[in-house]
Amino acid sequence: MKQLTLIISTLFVFASCSKKSITTANNTTNTQQPSGNLNAAEQKLIGNWMVEFRTDTLYDGSGKNYTHETTIPPLCGQDDIYIFKSDKTYILDEGKDTCTAGEPYGPWKWSITYDMLNYQHGPNPAQFTNRYYMPDDSHFSVQWLTQGWKGQEKYTYHYKRK
Repeated sequence: MKQLTLIISTLFVFASCSKKSITTANNTTNTQQPSGNLNAAEQKLIGNWMVEFRTDTLYDGSGKNYTHETTIPPLCGQDDIYIFKSDKTYILDEGKDTCTAGEPYGPWKWSITYDMLNYQHGPNPAQFTNRYYMPDDSHFSVQWLTQGWKGQEKYTYHYKRK
C-alpha cells in the first residue's frame, strides 16, 4: 500500500511539472513570448504607415496650455512610408521626394513595451520614453514629453495607415 501511494505521488509530481505556462496573446507587456509570436497590439501595427501630422503643445509653469501648433511633414517627407513587419523590423521608403540623400532605409528594430513604441524614427531621442496610442486600426500616435525653457513641451506624431 505504501508503494502504491509513493508511485501515485510521484506520478502526480511529474505530471504537474510538465505543464507549460500559458500567456494571453493580448498582453502587451509580455516579454516572454517566442520571437515568432506577436500580441494583439503588435499585430495591429504591422503594415504601411505615413506621418499624417504633428502637434506640438507647450505648457507654461502653471501647467496651462499656452501654445498648440499642428504641422504637416515637409514636402519631402509627405510620401515617406514606414513599413512595420511581423519580424519586429521596419524599413523606411522615402518615396520619390527624399529629405536626406543617401539615408539608410533599414531594416531597424521596433517593439511595443508598456504602452511605448520603440523605434529609431520616433519623435523622441533614443532611449527616452514615449506614449503609444492606437485608437483604431487606421491611426496611431506617439507622444513624447520634455521640460523646455518655458515649461513642459509635448510632441505628438500622428500616423495613418497607407
